[in-house]
Formats: sequence, C-alpha cells, structure tokens
Amino acid sequence: MLVRRKGERRFRTEYYYRNGKRRFAIFERTLHGTLTTEFNENGEVVYQDYKKDSSLDDVAGLYLGSVAEDQVVELRDGYEMVRIDAECGGCGGIGLVRELDLKDAAEIRDVPVVPVYVCAGCGNRFYSMTDEYLGYLVGRNDGVFTSNELSEKRADEKAFINELQEYIVRFFAAKKIGKVRVAKGRC
Repeated sequence: MLVRRKGERRFRTEYYYRNGKRRFAIFERTLHGTLTTEFNENGEVVYQDYKKDSSLDDVAGLYLGSVAEDQVVELRDGYEMVRIDAECGGCGGIGLVRELDLKDAAEIRDVPVVPVYVCAGCGNRFYSMTDEYLGYLVGRNDGVFTSNELSEKRADEKAFINELQEYIVRFFAAKKIGKVRVAKGRC
C-alpha cells in the first residue's frame, strides 16, 4: 500500500475497494484530534471515527492499513471537497457540499455524528444517514439501547435500522433539515 501525503491538515484518497465496494476516505486534523471518514461512491458517509489528540499520519496509516493489502491507495493531488449530486428542495439546484469542507480543518471544534451537506446554490442544509453508517453507529453504541431494543435488533436488524431511520427523519424534519436524496454518483 502506498500513501503519499499532500496536505498539512486534510487529505483525501483516490477510490479504493473495501469488501467489494468502491470507497474513498478523508483524514482531517481538527482543533482537538483527527477525524477519519470513509465515503461510498456517491459521497455519503459509511464510517466515521474521531480520535482526540492523535497524529494525522498515525491515524491515516492505521486506517489505510486495514484496506486490502494488495491495493495501492494514493492521495489526490490537492484536496477536493466532497460533493453529492442531489437536488436541493429549496432552489432546485443540483449539488450538495459536505458542510465540514466549508471550514478549515484546524477550525473544526465539534464533529457532528450525522453528516450534513449544504446546497452550493442557496445554502440549504441536508443530512445524510446511510443504513450502513447507521448500522455501524448502532453496533458501536449498544450501551445506549435497552435490552428490549437489543432483542429487536437481534431478531431483525434491517427492521430495527428502518425504525431508527424513521426517528431520524422526524428529528431533522422538526429542524427543517431535509434528507439528502442522491440523484447519481459524483463526489
């Protein structure tokens, strides 16, 4: 595996394959730690981890070491923001940008658990929560669920994730933040 560092505080890989799925990752040295985010080919988050007081090189090296040994993972020349081809419900424009990309990495104090994207045209905000990322969050935070909820999850994980998605939709709807609706892959 080859990794070439191109930036001081933020860098993005080219596409690679993990478990047969096309992915790319971003590593960001924020104000208090290092954020690792893996995206699917549409630019939607499928994994996110934040390590306080961790070196950018150490975190990136460990993460990329988990990608298949025979793959070469290279960094893009210059950082390119994550974009999703999705229609804005406000202005009808196509193109959402990851909200964290609008800040310098060094200025990021808090990392949202739920990824937020912003319309490039009018600034409307949208959240994105893939089933894959939600499943990862649930698996990593079993302690926040009751024993009955964990039993439901074990009985039918897909139904459990669907129910959580419904709660998330209602939560963000109350805040007037829409859900990203991917038109086609380009990020």
